[in-house]
Amino acid sequence: MRLVLTLIFLTTACILVGAQNELKGHVLDSVTRQPVPFANVYFANTSIGTMSNDKGEFALSGFASGKYDLTVSFVGYRTTQGTMTFPRTPQPIIVLLTPEATQLAEVVVKPDFSQKASDLRNFEKYFIGDNRNASKCKILNEDEVVAYKDEDTNSLLTFARAPIEIKNEALGYTVFYELENFEVNFSALTQNYSGTPRFEELVPRNIKQKRSWEDERKRAYQGSFTHLIHCLRNGMINGPFTLYELHQKPNKQRPPEDFLKKKVEYWRLKFRSNLRTTVKNDQARDSMQYYIKLYNQPLLIDSLGKRIVKADELLNPTRDQIIYRGLLYIVYTGEREEPAYIKINQGKTHGDEQHSIIQFRGPVNIYENGYFEPISSVFFDGYMMWSDRISNLLPREYIPGP
Repeated sequence: MRLVLTLIFLTTACILVGAQNELKGHVLDSVTRQPVPFANVYFANTSIGTMSNDKGEFALSGFASGKYDLTVSFVGYRTTQGTMTFPRTPQPIIVLLTPEATQLAEVVVKPDFSQKASDLRNFEKYFIGDNRNASKCKILNEDEVVAYKDEDTNSLLTFARAPIEIKNEALGYTVFYELENFEVNFSALTQNYSGTPRFEELVPRNIKQKRSWEDERKRAYQGSFTHLIHCLRNGMINGPFTLYELHQKPNKQRPPEDFLKKKVEYWRLKFRSNLRTTVKNDQARDSMQYYIKLYNQPLLIDSLGKRIVKADELLNPTRDQIIYRGLLYIVYTGEREEPAYIKINQGKTHGDEQHSIIQFRGPVNIYENGYFEPISSVFFDGYMMWSDRISNLLPREYIPGP
């Protein structure tokens, strides 16, 4: 019996260990049921992929157990995506590609749109990153990228007419990223983007470059959420990571909201009415600034709770689900935070450690290959959030050497 697989939306993930698996199938046009030759068939966020042959047939093999996002794409068709968990029954699948009625090139932006070099540079900063690896990354098809500032929402929006091709000379990969959405809202201080990455290994020029890539890949992996997932599944968190419960409590140094608003408005009016009276004006200004400073203090402050010493305090008995709810304070020992991160944190440094915060808003399933879901239940802050950019992205099958 053959399975017809209807594939739907996907996203990102991590790495592996375990048994070897195989997947075979056919790629067909959903309307004509004719084979689609030379379609790209791959697991998202990996370098595991192939092309369908002239009969639309494909085969993937030699990959580890876990959960993967199978992705199939071809020019003129909608990219088709869906999740698969291995090991599975070794039956061939049929993937149906739907002809694309609306081309990405026809994406409509506002009438007053104009492509600015500064908007493109801003996109690269938030998408690729501003860490040390970012300086060795280059978008090879910038002409396919449309980035612009929406003044009405104070947001940076980006579209791509084709997969964004990024050459990462720091890690030794070319990444083909099918961007689904991208928005940085400068008012709300939020960033949201999603898409489908595919990796191809670069060929090193010499042994020195090969060793450099190996070192940088290992550095990008260590201290990452993927690294933490593998430690949790193996029951080993006392070592490179130190974990604490993190609680938030009311800031007793900050007066009530209504009180502060009234004080700020009162002294603002006093300041404006005393513009010609130097002494009174200085007093009003100082009082206004004092209450503004209080108003800008956080409503809640962080308080470290108990240290987590066993993975079982966070996981279910089979160690395939994070059941912890709330905030975790993560300390990774052995590597300093990068200078660019220290700079945006006003020079604050943690010595030879990297400090991050993870919030779990619901149960999170974790798999042998590092895949986790749903991603909507996990939120990052601190160093993990800053470093989680394309310039540090590794294929899921990556395994660090000794």
